[in-house]
Amino acid sequence: FELSCEDGLPILVSSYNSSYYLHDIFYGNKSFWVRNKNFDDEGCAIPNYEIRVDLPGFFRVSAVNTELRFFYNCWAPPPIYTTRIDCAPNATFALVGGRYGDNSTSPPSPPNRCNTSRAPVLLRDGGRERSSTEDIERLLKNGFLVVWGEADACWECRLSNGRCSHDDASASFVCICPDGRHSPRNCRKGHFAKSIAIGKKLSWVFILLSPCIHASFALLHVPGSMAGVVGLLLAFAAIFIYVRKRPNPWLRSRNTREGHGHDFLEKYESRVPQRYKYRYLKKITKSFGEKLVQGGFGSVFKGQLEDSRLVAVKILSRSKEDGEEFFINEVASIGRTAHVNVVTLLGFCQEGKRRALVYEYMPNGSLERYIYSDPPETSLPWDKLYQITIGIARGLEYLHQGCNTRIVHFDIKPHNILLDEDFCPKIADFGLAKLCPRKESILSMVEARGTIGYMAPEVFSRSFGAVSTKSDVYSYGTMVLEMVRGRKNIKARADDRTSDACFPHSIYQYLDGGEDDLRVGDVTAETEEIPRKMMLVGLWCIQTAPPNRPSMSRVVEMLEGSGKAFSSVTGHQLARLVLSAIINRGKSHGGGGFPSISCWGHSSVSH
Repeated sequence: FELSCEDGLPILVSSYNSSYYLHDIFYGNKSFWVRNKNFDDEGCAIPNYEIRVDLPGFFRVSAVNTELRFFYNCWAPPPIYTTRIDCAPNATFALVGGRYGDNSTSPPSPPNRCNTSRAPVLLRDGGRERSSTEDIERLLKNGFLVVWGEADACWECRLSNGRCSHDDASASFVCICPDGRHSPRNCRKGHFAKSIAIGKKLSWVFILLSPCIHASFALLHVPGSMAGVVGLLLAFAAIFIYVRKRPNPWLRSRNTREGHGHDFLEKYESRVPQRYKYRYLKKITKSFGEKLVQGGFGSVFKGQLEDSRLVAVKILSRSKEDGEEFFINEVASIGRTAHVNVVTLLGFCQEGKRRALVYEYMPNGSLERYIYSDPPETSLPWDKLYQITIGIARGLEYLHQGCNTRIVHFDIKPHNILLDEDFCPKIADFGLAKLCPRKESILSMVEARGTIGYMAPEVFSRSFGAVSTKSDVYSYGTMVLEMVRGRKNIKARADDRTSDACFPHSIYQYLDGGEDDLRVGDVTAETEEIPRKMMLVGLWCIQTAPPNRPSMSRVVEMLEGSGKAFSSVTGHQLARLVLSAIINRGKSHGGGGFPSISCWGHSSVSH
């Protein structure tokens, strides 16, 4: 392509409807980073046209980019999860979608509702909070990635142990394999290689049978032996077919050892993220030198990709019998999501018994370290906790309603909420998740799954109701109440069990105007409504009967609305919520019944 210079910056000469600054070039993976010149101007830089670059066929917009979709001139309510662009006319809304150009991860576009356009954006910062006009404009000004040549083919060639090259005669990409042969894309054995392998087997069969064949032809000169020769040849043919069609016990046992993950990945190969070699993961983590955390299914290490992005690499433990299910669940569920409040799965590795998952790196760790802080200096302020609460609710709302297939997480807890550099929350760890078709709302389960203390009653006992997305709502409510309390509700000691079961009563005392030991001492005039809203939402979410719990969409509305939305809650309603919470606290701690009557103390919760 042709470049010119403007104000000391290189700029692409040939473009479709805009000029683009060349920000950086990455020769290692044959890509370059461009920024739209028009978006550098002051004012509202929201396009109402398709963003694309008019370059030769050798170049194209990379699939690494994320799709930013705009809705404008809407004559009906816009899609949910959109951000209104305040500076744009004609009621313009924006929505961060899936991978650019991949319709399987893009959000559904409602027909006959709005005019739409889209733009590629590059989330180099790991995906920050995008909830305002300024955030959307920053994404546009950030630019996007363009690849040249056969970048994807070269990457695929390298993953198959090949070496990338170029055929000058045909002016096309070629992959040079370790055995010396040239392939148009990779070194995996295709139909041609299989034909060669079959030919080799047949040649060995004829070599082994050549003495018999020679003897058979010699018998042709013996009168009456023709029938014997034909019978002999038919017998050899039958033996060969039997050996060919007979299942190989060694291969079957090998497939059993490797599990069903390979079949799953072959079936959904076009829908899952990048596939990495184990030795490449070892390279980017410096031989797994920096360990971040030890989880239930393996260890997590810090790494850095070739494009300088920091990643977290989870090496799954080989000793875990259910590790294969965890691996498949993680790739199947999180691999099809694209939301600011859901952690991004960048890739995976599957080689023999080795399983690994590659995520975006979250520098601030998990929410657990901030709400269970010791010393208290690491605690987050109320306004930050509130934004985290809303972000998690948005992420769950997306999982329950925003995907083409509903996803029930089943393990919502502070440990599985990760925080980026701006403390934007990301839902992580989908190893226990289940997929549910959009037309169905009830899940069938053969065993309980989740963490004791966060698990909804119906998950471990069907007598409480059906398992559904409302089970995640319960776990979310429990976590929100813990964020208010500032310490775990789950304790190992028996004397703490009564205290935790009484925690909802402490909330009632605070909401009813009494004094309690809740962590509300740092509440200011600006944040005084936050604890009350979080407590009421938490109590509403942990009701025993699933139908009584709100949906996550309703939770988002409650949290983002004004405090007046809760002013209509009567003392009787509050008492019912508290009673339900206390019963649930007793059951979630393994008691299976009501907590001590001493929880109520000298006051009553009935009005």
